[in-house]
Amino acid sequence: MNAGNPSAAISARIIDTIENIEYIGASPEFIIQLMPMFTSEKSDVAEISAIIAREQSIAAMVLKLANSVYFSRGTIFSSLPQAIVHLGLDIVKKLVIAYEMIDLCSGKGQDLRDYENDLLKSSIAGASIAADIAEKNGLIERDEVYLCGLLRDFGVLVIKQYLPDIFKQIHALSLEKKVPFGVACDMICGFNHRYISFLLFSRWNLPSNILSIFEQGISRYGVWVIIEKIIDFTDFILKKNGYGQWDPYALPLLQEGAVFSLNEEEYCKSVGPRLQEVDEFLAMIFDPVTGIKAA
Repeated sequence: MNAGNPSAAISARIIDTIENIEYIGASPEFIIQLMPMFTSEKSDVAEISAIIAREQSIAAMVLKLANSVYFSRGTIFSSLPQAIVHLGLDIVKKLVIAYEMIDLCSGKGQDLRDYENDLLKSSIAGASIAADIAEKNGLIERDEVYLCGLLRDFGVLVIKQYLPDIFKQIHALSLEKKVPFGVACDMICGFNHRYISFLLFSRWNLPSNILSIFEQGISRYGVWVIIEKIIDFTDFILKKNGYGQWDPYALPLLQEGAVFSLNEEEYCKSVGPRLQEVDEFLAMIFDPVTGIKAA
């Protein structure tokens, strides 16, 4: 194990792997093409439907969700455009992005259990909570905050799926030394999991403002400092609620509630319905017996 002495060979291997990852789940063009359409004032449901229809598993999940007891209200939706209109673009957007996260968490068809389940719950709940905080503070970048919250631990999933032997080393060191996963990752690889996200997102040409949240040592400014604080506060909220704790030694020490004129203790208690909503959302997507993603 390379604890405290990162291996140049491991660093080079990670970078080489990232350079050869074309996509995870659907192609990045799929998400990049859809995101502006979800927020545009000229959103065309027919065009959005046509794009989603190219990804059969996602199209099936949109129909399934629209026809679920929770959403259908007794109406049967047999077409994708009908289902999208009924659910609303905001819910469809969240479903599409979350489904992509689930593809990655599922590890190429394996059951979603324990560690991955907590990481997935943390990602989806964190995205919603972060976006809520942004909205309460009048930030127009709500969608960017949602994405940053959702993708903040994406690098962990990349390592787990594409470099499982290195993931095991990092995970074992984290437990042995009782340090956060990111610290153990830095000790073994020479950089943490968020920088791995940055490298991959750079290859995928994600917007530079999103990239800045993940890059190490960058000088952030303006609203992006605030978004970083929102992400920190979101992790603090989840830790206080014991929700989605995939990293037992994570230390979200930056309690930024005062920055957003929020009472930390009261806000931590108030997110219960949001966390329940995430649990219900995931229950609709996964088979309750096998834990495997349903189509």
